[in-house]
Amino acid sequence: MMPLMNRYSQEIQAQRDFFSAGQPFSFDYRKQQLISLKKAILSYQEDLNEALAIDLGKPEFESYMTEMGLVLHEIDVVIKQLKHWMKPKKVKSPLFIQPAKSYIHSTPLGVCLIISPFNYPVSLTLSPLVAALSAGNCCTIKTSELTPNVSLVLKKLIDSTFAAN
Repeated sequence: MMPLMNRYSQEIQAQRDFFSAGQPFSFDYRKQQLISLKKAILSYQEDLNEALAIDLGKPEFESYMTEMGLVLHEIDVVIKQLKHWMKPKKVKSPLFIQPAKSYIHSTPLGVCLIISPFNYPVSLTLSPLVAALSAGNCCTIKTSELTPNVSLVLKKLIDSTFAAN
């Protein structure tokens, strides 16, 4: 078995290179990624329902209410607020540097690792992904081995939605 760092080092380096190119910083790119994720969740909803039923015994209503519905609502809220959140925020300047103007610029940090648990495998994987994408970061996802069917559907969803950068 290959050590974890060697196994994922090429993928993580590719994400770091993509991040360094600066594309994830733009509002349009972030918004498009979130819209693509929302479309993918809606198109894989039946597969996710079936996988959640097999792995965790969740009925369809519970799957929507506790997993996909939460993430879909979160995406809508984030898209609505994203432009505002990305704006620099003016703050008071210390007296000793007057008459300066000071701002806080929120900037992405790079590559994130999302490790999802077994109990809410969809929402606790995709919700951090929404946050990371809206912040302009790249992500690597490690799904739970205790929910193999959900993990397989999430892999298909992610692979069909995002380019391997």
